[in-house]
Amino acid sequence: DYTSMKRSLYLPLLTSLVLLVMVDAAPAQTRDTIAARDALGRLGIPAARVTLAVKPASKPYYRVRVARGGHMLVEGSSSVALVHGATQYLQRQGRLSLSWEGRRVAPISTMPNDDTGPVESAFALRTYLNTCTFGYTTPWWNWDRWSSEIDWMAARGIDTPLAMEGQDYVWRALWRDQGLDDATISAGLSAAPFLPWQRMGNIAGYRAPLSASWIEKKHQLQRQILARMHALGMKPILPAFSGYVPKAFADRHPQARIYRMRAWEGFAPTYWLDPSDPLFATLAKRFTQIYTQTYGPGDYYLADAFNEMVPPIAEDGSDARSAQYGDSIANSAATRAAALPAAVRD
Repeated sequence: DYTSMKRSLYLPLLTSLVLLVMVDAAPAQTRDTIAARDALGRLGIPAARVTLAVKPASKPYYRVRVARGGHMLVEGSSSVALVHGATQYLQRQGRLSLSWEGRRVAPISTMPNDDTGPVESAFALRTYLNTCTFGYTTPWWNWDRWSSEIDWMAARGIDTPLAMEGQDYVWRALWRDQGLDDATISAGLSAAPFLPWQRMGNIAGYRAPLSASWIEKKHQLQRQILARMHALGMKPILPAFSGYVPKAFADRHPQARIYRMRAWEGFAPTYWLDPSDPLFATLAKRFTQIYTQTYGPGDYYLADAFNEMVPPIAEDGSDARSAQYGDSIANSAATRAAALPAAVRD
C-alpha cells in the first residue's frame, strides 16, 4: 500500500541522513586527528572524504562507518588507530594498495554504506624493527624514506617502533665526558652499515673511522624521526647503555671490572663493563641524561648485551652477579629515575 511504499522509500534515505549527520557532528580537529589526517594525505587518501575522531578506550581499537557517497567516519583510540583503521578498511574494499614498493588509491566515492563496528587489537603495544635492521641499507635512508616508513608503520597499526638512529651523537658526547678525544672516539666507531653490531658489542672500530659529518647528519635525522613518531602518538623505543666501552676507556680504568669478551666470528674482542662496578651506574645514568637532553625522554629503552656472544660467566654458574644484570642496565627503574628530570619521570 501507499504507507508501505513510503516506508521503503524513506528508510534508506533516513539511514543515509543519519550517517551524514554523524559525520557533520564529528568533533573539531585535534592534534591527534590532524597528525592522522596528514598521514592519510601523504598516503594519497583524499582528506575531503574522511572525518576523524579520537575516542580514548581501554583497548586499542578503530571503527569505520561509511555514508552514501563514500564519506568515511573513522574513530579510534589514537592517531595510529585512525590511520590503521582507514587504510585497513580501504585495502579490504580493494580501494587501496599499500606496500614498500608504492601505493595506489582507487576512487572511494562509490562505496556503499557500511559500519565495521569496533575492531579491537589483541595487543596493548605493537612493536616493529630490531637492532639489526638499522644496518644493511637502512643507514642510507634519508628523511623522505623514513617519512614514508613511519606512515607505513601507522597504516599497519605500529605504535612502539625502535628508533635507533642518531645515537652515535650521544655516544660521542658520553666518551668526551670521560676524557677521550674525538679522534680516539671516531676510531672506535664502526662504519655505518656495521653500527648495529657495534651497538650490541659484537665489534668495535670495524672499517673506522665514523666521520663527524655522518654523526651530525644522523643527529638531525633522528630529531625528524622522533618528531614524526611523537606527532602520531607513537612511543619509540630508544637506546640505552648495555655495558660496552671503548678499549681506550678500558685502558684508562685498569682497576675497573671490565671483561675482554671472547672474539665474535673472528672479529677483534670488545670490552664489557660489569654492572656490579660503580662505573656502570655512572655511565648508564650519564648516557640517559645526554640522550634526554639531546632528543627528549622516552617510555621504553633497549639495552642489548650478548648478541650471539658468550656472557662472561663461569661455566658452573658460580659468578652469580650476572644474574642481577637485568636490574642494572640503563632502562631499569632506578637508573632511569636518577637520569631523568623529576618533571619527566613523575
